[in-house]
Amino acid sequence: MDFPALVPSSRNYSLGDYAVRTFRSQSGAESRILYGDTRFGATLELQYQNITDKNAQTFVGHYENEKGTFGTFELPLRVLEGWSGNSQLISTGYRNQRNSIATYIDQNGFIVTAQPFETRFSYETQTGHPIGLLLEDEATNFWKNSTDLQIGSFSQFWPATASDLLGPDNKLEEVTKFSAAADNVQTLFLRQFDQYAPGDYTASIYIYVPKQSSIPGWRVIVDFTDSATDNSASEDYLIFDKWVRVSLPVIVTATRTFLDFNLFPLVSPKFGMHFYAWGAQLENNLTSSSYIPTSGSAVTRQADKLQPIGSWRYAEPPEITNVRPGVSNARVRLISVV
Repeated sequence: MDFPALVPSSRNYSLGDYAVRTFRSQSGAESRILYGDTRFGATLELQYQNITDKNAQTFVGHYENEKGTFGTFELPLRVLEGWSGNSQLISTGYRNQRNSIATYIDQNGFIVTAQPFETRFSYETQTGHPIGLLLEDEATNFWKNSTDLQIGSFSQFWPATASDLLGPDNKLEEVTKFSAAADNVQTLFLRQFDQYAPGDYTASIYIYVPKQSSIPGWRVIVDFTDSATDNSASEDYLIFDKWVRVSLPVIVTATRTFLDFNLFPLVSPKFGMHFYAWGAQLENNLTSSSYIPTSGSAVTRQADKLQPIGSWRYAEPPEITNVRPGVSNARVRLISVV
């Protein structure tokens, strides 16, 4: 019988302690020897508010099936769903099986890199408050030079130059600046030649536009052809003085040989108008995923998959409190035996 796969309304977690032996000499001096570098005896208290009596009784049934505090078991991931507490709970009980780097936006709003097997978290954009685990399916960035957008084909009207702005990752050297070389310029600023099979794609790129006089907004267009046979996508953005990730779905109806990113102001372009771009991405998905850096070839980020690396036992029998007919609260206290 598995532990009930219900999402708790609240959790309390304590880290436990390291295995230590203490020695005291006759003089009163004390010395301690540490055995291992892994904590043990972590406790996790789960509260389930206003659940059905039937669901509440599943904890009692599981407790009896595990023979009280003697049986050990693994926790389902639903127990952690929406969790925003101490990351030690994850690192103690679960290990990410993703054997590739992955990026996420940290509590300061910057794009940072998680190493292989490292668990990622999501943070609320405005406050930086942790939202919970970041788990994504496998995805591939088919844009082959996302870390250097000066590698590729550009329109002569939007020449690329070195940057003078920090990128979304808080670094300077990766940002590319594009400037209008004349009035009434064309809008193509980035092109990649490759073979694109028919299907649904999502193209995304980070754009930063400093405020410039008489520009009410900017339009971003993505297409795979200079003709109208494919469904190009466009959207207007108020991109001023901040990095914005623009993301557009595009349907390819026949095999194509290049992809274009276009961006132009919602007025007649003038000489000297400029913007910055960073981190182009093209995925064979319906939506964009976290940024996948590439340098010369397509890169695949493996799927996140959390695997339990330890087990738990009951600290005491589950406590069930009847709230009203048919509805109960449940309190479950567990001890880690990792």
